[in-house]
Amino acid sequence: TVAPQALFMMNSAFALEQTKSLAKGLIANPSLDDSGRISQIYETCFARPAEISEINRAKSALMKLKDTFSAVEKSTDNVNLRAWQSLCKAIISSNEFIYID
Repeated sequence: TVAPQALFMMNSAFALEQTKSLAKGLIANPSLDDSGRISQIYETCFARPAEISEINRAKSALMKLKDTFSAVEKSTDNVNLRAWQSLCKAIISSNEFIYID
């Protein structure tokens, strides 16, 4: 991956639309908790189950993202959506997503 490819995946309007849509779908599913949502992202994006360490790392990242966004957002719903969207952006920007093994 070269820098322009990574920047495209992180900042393009298309990528932002897709990650927002993915995040909204995850949040809207009442049968999933955070671990279930993270597992769903891995199944959707990588076609494999998430490992326990990946779930824990993603949960930690979500907490930090929510703390960061809560400093600039008044709405809890917006904080939650932005945090999930950021996690989704990180997933689709990864080499595992971009390259077929």
